[in-house]
Formats: sequence, structure tokens, C-alpha cells
Amino acid sequence: MQVFEFYFQSKLGEEKIIKSSFFEPKTIYEKRLGSLYFLGEKGSFNEEVSLEEIFVFFKERFYKKSALSFQKAFEEAIKEINFYLKGKLNQTFSPDLNLLFLAIKDKKFALAKLGKFEIQLVRGGKIFNLSKRNKKERFSFSLKIILGRVFSEDLILINTEQIFEIFEKSKIFEHLKKMYPFNPKEFKEVLESKKEDFKKTGVCAIFFFQKGKTDFSKESFSFKKEVKTEIQKRKEILLNILEKKEVKLILAFLFFLFLSFVLTKILG
Repeated sequence: MQVFEFYFQSKLGEEKIIKSSFFEPKTIYEKRLGSLYFLGEKGSFNEEVSLEEIFVFFKERFYKKSALSFQKAFEEAIKEINFYLKGKLNQTFSPDLNLLFLAIKDKKFALAKLGKFEIQLVRGGKIFNLSKRNKKERFSFSLKIILGRVFSEDLILINTEQIFEIFEKSKIFEHLKKMYPFNPKEFKEVLESKKEDFKKTGVCAIFFFQKGKTDFSKESFSFKKEVKTEIQKRKEILLNILEKKEVKLILAFLFFLFLSFVLTKILG
């Protein structure tokens, strides 16, 4: 399995915090339950909520249940995190919070999400939406569980809401359908070619179940669009003007006149 994370950051002053963590099991007990991925996003209305604390809380509860089956351990840990979150969330503004947990063991996966993250399964050139939601649906304070299996060459694709919308508008999903099997280098080139479309901050995570490859590897890429302040823009314009030959000659002539005036005053 290979994991690719693509980070997009384009606007100054966006009041948004995004955190992702991937835990690869180390002990024999942890390996019974497989790997764990977490993605969290919050805005300014949930300042008292720590994404790091949420991840650590769930990870500890999940791996303590190694005596249970993969599915049962995940379901029980989700029950505990739901109870934990009820005591933490500001119920007036909690739609400002998005969470996702994804556990993978062999060819099985279990995921749970709260909020507006979008999840797709890409298989054989077709995309299946695992996170269909009614936009009129009321916000739920509990994480919803999805269970499934993957096959060789499958992709699990996770996007923050605004990045998902950009993928749709820029037809990046159409590129993914044609890219079978998945080619990380080619996909990165597609994103680079659409770089100007990414005007929002967010994350895209891709889990690639490569045929015949069992080792784990993780790569991260950052797509940061340069944002210039008004002062920086004016400074650049001024510097460009000063670089022109005609302007340099005029400035030199004015300096000569100023120097002549000063010398005349001094010499009387």
C-alpha cells in the first residue's frame, strides 16, 4: 500500500486548521488491527477542540481492543470517540468541525467520518462515492461507519470539501478514471497543470493498493500558490519601473541637478 497526501494552501488569513496523521502498527498487538489514518479540519468556532487530542484518544482506544476482531474493535472505538466528542463540541457551531478515521487491515477497511469530507473508491476506471450525503441533511454529532474490502489497483480517495469541488470543476476525476492503474507521477503532473484552479486550502489523500506490493510507503506533496499582499504588488511595480533605462537616465539627471543646486548653495 502506498499513501499520497497532497496539500493545497492558497489564501492568507483562512481561519482553518487541518491535521492529518498516519499510524503504522509496531507491536504484534497493534498489527492485529492494521494501520490507522486520521484527517481533521476545524475552523474558528471550535477553538477549544484539539485535533491532536482527538487522534490520540481514538488511537489509544482502538489499539487497546486487539483481542477483538478488526471490525468490532473499530466499532467500539467509534462509540467511545462519539461519547468523548459530545462533551467537547460546541453544539451551536460544531458543523465547523470535520473528522475522519480510516483503519486498514489486509484487504479490509473501516472508516468513519463526521462532517463534510468526501470519500471515493476508484476501481477499474470507475469511481464510487462512499460518502453520499444530502446537503439538506441536518448535522450529526456522531461519526458514521462504512465497512468494505479493497482489491489490487484500487484507490481510496479522501478530499476536504473545497478540494473535492475543485477536482469536480477541473475534471481531475476524469483524469483519474483514465489513469488505470494509478500513476502517482502522472497524477502529480495533472495537479501541477491545474495549479491555478486551487484557490482554497485543503488536503487530498490517496491510498493506492498496488498489485504485488505489500510494503508501506508514504509521500507528501505541497502545492502552495504564492499570495502577494497589496504592498508587495506595489513594490514590484515600482521596482519594475525603476529598472527601465529611460527612468534610470531621468533619475540620474535629477540627481545631477540636485547635486549642482547643493554645491551652488555651499559655494555661495
